[in-house]
Amino acid sequence: MTAKEKKQQRFMNMMELERDRQDRLHPGGLCDNGKPSRTLSLTVLAAEVGEFADAILEHDRDNQTTELVQVAAVCMRIYEEVL
Repeated sequence: MTAKEKKQQRFMNMMELERDRQDRLHPGGLCDNGKPSRTLSLTVLAAEVGEFADAILEHDRDNQTTELVQVAAVCMRIYEEVL
């Protein structure tokens, strides 16, 4: 496995763990009144992208990875639950 492939696999593993965490913290998912909500999805995604941007602006490399994984996990959750 190449270094790039190892890095990709590590990222995917972190994202899967984050998706599991999201399900535990917010078992209702991205729903409003029991129905998938694109508006709620956009709100959650925008918040996570904002946190990633803050980590970049603050030069916080450790937090950049954490926030980027959370952005990816929210994207996955939107794909799973809303689209």
